[in-house]
Amino acid sequence: MPQVTAMTAPQMPAGPQAPASLTAGIPTPSQIAAQKAQFAEALDKQLKEAVETVKKETEIEKQMVKFNTDKQISLYNMQVDEKLAELTAAAAEASTVSDLELKKALVERTLQLNSQAQGLIFDYNMKSTQQELLERKAAFEQQYINEESKLAQQYAATLSAAGPAAMPAAIPQMPTTTAAPVTRTYAAPVTYAAAPRTTVGSTAVRTGAFV
Repeated sequence: MPQVTAMTAPQMPAGPQAPASLTAGIPTPSQIAAQKAQFAEALDKQLKEAVETVKKETEIEKQMVKFNTDKQISLYNMQVDEKLAELTAAAAEASTVSDLELKKALVERTLQLNSQAQGLIFDYNMKSTQQELLERKAAFEQQYINEESKLAQQYAATLSAAGPAAMPAAIPQMPTTTAAPVTRTYAAPVTYAAAPRTTVGSTAVRTGAFV
């Protein structure tokens, strides 16, 4: 189908219009100054808040750094303390071992000295007992010799008092001994035959001959 174009009536020119405002929509200087003051105040506020935030963050970072540093120092001190405790324990153990070894040596030496002392005391007691026995033996032999000498003297005096007729053919000599043990042989016992009593002076003796 053919297109139909609508026909419009010719427009008549309008009358003069007022010029458009060039400052429409543009803030006035007073409004600009007020907005500027508001923006400046807002910027100052934001700056202060940002500075405070930075300060807080810096303080937190400082605290974190201090915390980490203190932690590292504490860990290092703990390691040093552990090492010190380990070395101290090792030194104490070595000292204890040395003390025990010294005490062991002292006990062994004491036992050795006690054993030596006991041996010397035993030897001394044995020698002392032997010495006492030898002295008693020597004293007994000396007493025996003295008694034997007295008997010989009494015998000789008795024969001398009895007179020449009562004298035996020979008078045995009494052996002499020393303190040391000596084996001796003595004469057999003397016996007399019956004989008349002879009075010499005031002493009555029996005379006889050796058999």
